[in-house]
Amino acid sequence: MKNLAEFKKLIERYREITLEDIEVAFVRGNAHFQKGIDMETIANYLTGFGSVGTCSLCLPINGVCKKCAWGPRKWGCMKHDTYKYIDNIAKTSSELLDAFKKRADYMEEYLKIKSEETYVKSN
Repeated sequence: MKNLAEFKKLIERYREITLEDIEVAFVRGNAHFQKGIDMETIANYLTGFGSVGTCSLCLPINGVCKKCAWGPRKWGCMKHDTYKYIDNIAKTSSELLDAFKKRADYMEEYLKIKSEETYVKSN
């Protein structure tokens, strides 16, 4: 787990995002792209979500999944409904905000389980 600190920071980032942050990103995105902007693009702007090249977890490990806190399986980060909800189900700002909070909850639970597994293995 080479990116544990970043994993914890991302949980905090998901929790800190407000509806206003999403709406500001929406307005800026529409002005920049001069067309409709989707929730995945807003998520990427706010958190780096959805791309190895922008993901705050992928960047410090050069996109090597087996080094990731989500690892060792390839694309482990994408294997839960909370990812899918941000990626293509959330259609409104409030749905995206809810998706961020659910993702943070899941990540905290995942981290707790991984910590317990590590403790058991070391004893």
